Amino acid sequence: MRRQPVDYVPCSTPINPLYEVQRRGRPWNFPWAVPGDGTEYLATTLGTDPVVGLWWLDGMHPDERVTTRVWLDGDVLHKAYDTPAGVLSSAVALNELWPFGRDIPF
Repeated sequence: MRRQPVDYVPCSTPINPLYEVQRRGRPWNFPWAVPGDGTEYLATTLGTDPVVGLWWLDGMHPDERVTTRVWLDGDVLHKAYDTPAGVLSSAVALNELWPFGRDIPF
């Protein structure tokens, strides 16, 4: 972040414990308590590098020229961020396990 040379390549292993609706009927098989994401366990117990998550709040964008589009094509939900540098897009299969309704958070 300081634009200085690094002395090693960071090691960080993100784990996705899924959202409650996605885990329905499945046991919790992680060594940390529900609903934790494991970040503290990975850094303190396993010694991986800590992770810093950056999230945009709904409706906030880093530049007023960034716009979003969301559409459904069959059972596939699409979202595109139109930016001055180009389009950033993603798509997911929309079913009862998708916890975000008709949106794909950044």
